[in-house]
Amino acid sequence: MSLKLPPKVEIAFTPTPIEKLENLPFELTDYEIYIKRDDLTGSTLQGNKIRKLEYFLAESEAREVDIWISCGGLQSNHCRAVACLASMKNIKSYLMLRGNQPSYPEGNYLLDKLVGAEIEFVSAADYFHIDEIMLERSEKLRSKGINPMIIPEGGSNPLGLCGYFDCYNEIREQLKAQEFSVDYIITATGSGGTYGGLIAGSKFHQDDSEIIGINVCYTSEHFVNRIHGYICGFSENYCPELVVDKSDIRIVDGYVGKGYALSRPEELEMIYSLARNCGLIFDPVYTGKAFFGIVDMLKKRLLPAGSRILFIHTGGLWGLMSIGGRFLHHNLI
Repeated sequence: MSLKLPPKVEIAFTPTPIEKLENLPFELTDYEIYIKRDDLTGSTLQGNKIRKLEYFLAESEAREVDIWISCGGLQSNHCRAVACLASMKNIKSYLMLRGNQPSYPEGNYLLDKLVGAEIEFVSAADYFHIDEIMLERSEKLRSKGINPMIIPEGGSNPLGLCGYFDCYNEIREQLKAQEFSVDYIITATGSGGTYGGLIAGSKFHQDDSEIIGINVCYTSEHFVNRIHGYICGFSENYCPELVVDKSDIRIVDGYVGKGYALSRPEELEMIYSLARNCGLIFDPVYTGKAFFGIVDMLKKRLLPAGSRILFIHTGGLWGLMSIGGRFLHHNLI
């Protein structure tokens, strides 16, 4: 199968390790769970977003871009990575954050401010049209002689998928070197690019491991359609013989809980318990919800006993620094 990926600028600290999860505070002895530590790709650039941004950075340099425009929630990990990388590369950043301006900055939003991002707050209603709004901002800047580039929400589009196509290859090489295999690779799904890159890699190599996404917002149907569109673009641009059907895309619904970036007590309790027993820190928006979903699935035997599972730790730890009050409210700390 022919493959020609676009250029990238290597920024992430890779390969990130794969570790077996020990001392789980749950009765899941019939399963082996491993963690792909993509929370270790950097510090302010940590998490899954930087793998995608390596490709956007290369395109940006080729186009001699002056400013990056992107969007996300108030505590967006993606926007934080965009702003921090822009600052490192002497590019300006313009972030459109969903929600109201808080009384003081904390978490990812604090880092956005520290590195000098220009920030516009967008209502939830307007955010439904965020692509059009970003395009309007881009055209306005262009009319002033400024050369902008739009980086989509989560860095998710056919170009962004290349980052997790690379990650799948990295996982494959690590498992081969360690002489073991996994039955399932599972990731949180919030914009679809991470999952899309992983399943593109799996189908490219015709491997047996099943790729599962656990959506943290919207619905499984929404993400199946969105991810399939990304993969079609990836195939058209970089790998013409790659075919992924919608039926190949498995997104497990039912763990959005109260909604995007909102936490149920049982999710917070699990984050607390994993930190105390395993020294593993998950965030409330992505990894916490998704791993809560994994635990529930395994307790219900929705995956066969004896399965080996690899969970992608996509980072997000800076967002955790804004929700200490939730843990206090539930008497967890």
